[in-house]
Amino acid sequence: MSFTKTVKDESCRIRHADPNVLLAELSAIARINGTLYTQSFQEPRIRFTTSNYSVARRIFFLLKETVKQDPLLLTIQNPSGKRKLLQIALDDQKATLRLLQAVGMIQTDGMITARVPSKQIWGPRRSAAFLRGAFLVAGYIAAPEKAAHLEIEAQPLMAQTLVRIFKKFDIDAKLYEKKETGVYVKDGDAIAMFLRVIETHQSLLRFEDERAMKDIRNQINRRINFETANLDKTVDASMKQLAIIQQLQEGHEWERLDPRLRELAYLRLKNPSASLKELGEMLDPPVSKSTVNHRFRKLMQMADEPTGQDR
Repeated sequence: MSFTKTVKDESCRIRHADPNVLLAELSAIARINGTLYTQSFQEPRIRFTTSNYSVARRIFFLLKETVKQDPLLLTIQNPSGKRKLLQIALDDQKATLRLLQAVGMIQTDGMITARVPSKQIWGPRRSAAFLRGAFLVAGYIAAPEKAAHLEIEAQPLMAQTLVRIFKKFDIDAKLYEKKETGVYVKDGDAIAMFLRVIETHQSLLRFEDERAMKDIRNQINRRINFETANLDKTVDASMKQLAIIQQLQEGHEWERLDPRLRELAYLRLKNPSASLKELGEMLDPPVSKSTVNHRFRKLMQMADEPTGQDR
């Protein structure tokens, strides 16, 4: 099951006793997903379409609670040929008018308006419900283990309204215009706040757990990469040091080596994979990593000096 469906299914189980909260949620759903069928403004009918059974039941519940009318639940063929679609039809004209008036979609002159009345999104609970409704019918949220991404598809005016509502909760949502328009959020903390706002607490826990695990995995990977890089450097340095020691052994310089340099050279021959720090601890007396490095530089200088035959 996708994380989007998980969040929507949990959203559909939320119950509120306040009718204004339910109305705010339905207001967003009607504006984004509702399709009006009418020959005149006096005879409107509205239908909602979704492929999610939980969302269909939620719309059915909200309509029944707010306009006191049982809508029809229809199954229609998806034009794309995928799974069938569900339609929730409010074909009763009076009930449709009650709905449009309740959510503020119809003006006193009978004209339909896309503007959202301020009372619909007054206060945090109604604003949260409005966001929840918008997400239910037009939202997408990426799985927690993937790059953080939340988006809600909406017409330009509605998208601007959503941006303002997100801002109430200190969530920085941005507008997008591709083939469609809408809003998106790409910050993980902001998406966690959104899940908290719409009261999907189980989804929030999963989201935070996965983010924490992803962070731990990233830290481990960075550590492994860091240690691998250091190991590669150690191996490269060791190979160069072994080559220098072999060169010195084959020449006359070996017998003239300072005893401390010869001791270090023998240790490197016996411990080709040891780090400078580890070699320093093996010496008698032990010396620091920088001292070991200094002695290897001396060996390198001696190897680079021309022999008597070259002079």
